[in-house]
Amino acid sequence: MDILKTILALVFEFLNSGAGIATVASATLLLLNYVNTKKPLWTKYRGAILSAIKQAEKAIPNDTENKGLAKLDFALRYVVKVHEDLKGRDASVKEIAEIKDGINLMHDTVDTTRGV
Repeated sequence: MDILKTILALVFEFLNSGAGIATVASATLLLLNYVNTKKPLWTKYRGAILSAIKQAEKAIPNDTENKGLAKLDFALRYVVKVHEDLKGRDASVKEIAEIKDGINLMHDTVDTTRGV
């Protein structure tokens, strides 16, 4: 029990030193950078997704059979084209799936009746 108290006292003393504070700050920064790089692909294309959703709403008539699927396909093709133009290569199946998820998520936040 005394050994545990001694170890905890040493750890606490280290964490309160300049080196300890620098270590904790560096570890926090590394963790934040790691989390930031793990953002979904579609977040890079929010503007393109919004444009694609609005264009799909205008381009696909409401009396179209399976209009929701047709609008998703229209928007997906648009955003994948933007992605491929920026990357200079074909999009992978995984990238297309991530973009599709982003379109589905963003569609719920877009008010297409007001154009906002």
